Amino acid sequence: MILAQDIQINFEYTASEVIEANRIASEEENSAVVEYSDTPSAIYKHAVKKPKVITPKTAEISPVAKIYSDRLRNGTADERKYLMENISFTINNSPKSGLIYTDKDITDSLFAIINEDISKLKKPSKRKLRLREEVKNNKKLSEKQAKYALSMTEREIAEQNKVLAFYTLGTIQNLSYRYILKTTGLSPKLHDSYIIDKVIYEAEQNKDENIRASAIGTLYMILKPEYKDELTAIFRKALSDNSKAVQNMAEEALKNIK
Repeated sequence: MILAQDIQINFEYTASEVIEANRIASEEENSAVVEYSDTPSAIYKHAVKKPKVITPKTAEISPVAKIYSDRLRNGTADERKYLMENISFTINNSPKSGLIYTDKDITDSLFAIINEDISKLKKPSKRKLRLREEVKNNKKLSEKQAKYALSMTEREIAEQNKVLAFYTLGTIQNLSYRYILKTTGLSPKLHDSYIIDKVIYEAEQNKDENIRASAIGTLYMILKPEYKDELTAIFRKALSDNSKAVQNMAEEALKNIK
């Protein structure tokens, strides 16, 4: 499974590679043959197999969705990572089974991860950063030094989970889009989805440059032909962001729009 990675923490991934990972994942999802049930999605307002977009009747949240929502909010970093990877894996390999993850409680929990205050978590020490530079420059280190240099701190793991939360939201959004298209015959508009609206907000308003950059990457991941004009305008606006990471992500998105 392809996962979006933190563009600053992980030395192996550039903004371009994150965009490419998102593009490939999106193509794989859109090419899948999907047979859906008539379970309404919590992401869009719609009525199943009717030519009109309306609010569906509220369905009781799945026990699985309850468990996932709780552990995404309150679990350890490793638990969160596992659950997010499992959501994306299920959606990519069994879209019908993945519909339970479109529940709003789960998507709200993912946004809670993105907006969680991690400022008090442990950051990399100056020594760790120096040793990482030596690793990048192919300098020979002892096994102990190399292990220390490449081990992630609590804050870095939390930052990586924020990026993974964006990727998971993008995967859920693409499934929801296909579900609505199949069950109603309608192509949902950009602002029919509260996921997209919230990701746009994070791309434009979040104070954390890594969050803004990840949000831009997610918008590219969920890009559909009918969204092209509006999202292209957002990407162009991001070119003037004061963060190089955001600028790079926007440049890659614009470069890959067909």
